[in-house]
Amino acid sequence: MDPELIGRLSVALAKMERCLDHPALAGINRRAMQGALGAVRHIQDRLILPEDPEPRRLFGIERSLPEGDRE
Repeated sequence: MDPELIGRLSVALAKMERCLDHPALAGINRRAMQGALGAVRHIQDRLILPEDPEPRRLFGIERSLPEGDRE
C-alpha cells in the first residue's frame, strides 16, 4: 500500500466530484465521468483493502451470527 498513491487518488476523486457539479457536463459526458469516478474509487478501494478480504468481515456476517458461532 503506497500512501502517496492513495493520497493522489483521493485528490483525483475530489476533483472529479467537483466536475460533476458543473452545469456544462450533461448527458453521455456526465455518465462517462460517473463511470470514470467509479473506476478510480474501485482502484482506491483495492489499494486500501487486502486482495482477498475475509468474507465474514467484508459483509458483516460475523455480527449476524449467534454469539457461540462467532470466531
